[in-house]
Amino acid sequence: MYRATGIIHAKATGDPGGSIKVEFRDGTDRKIPGRGLDESEAFNGDEAANIIRWHGDPVYLAGQTVKAHFVLNRAKRHAFRFSPDSQ
Repeated sequence: MYRATGIIHAKATGDPGGSIKVEFRDGTDRKIPGRGLDESEAFNGDEAANIIRWHGDPVYLAGQTVKAHFVLNRAKRHAFRFSPDSQ
């Protein structure tokens, strides 16, 4: 569980055609509405700091305790972090 401090960024690498999606869950392991795998935009992870987005919007989760559930398809997650803004 993580104490969110803003927007989530992920550093990852993917094979051609690979993808990464992220779901946020609350302290009782329930999906946070609008922040599930169905709403998550897949990314290939080949950038240094991808901003995780759901339906085009990054999520600002400051102050919430969350679990980040990553689904990797032919990809590797190296790190992720929260930031107070889009930097």
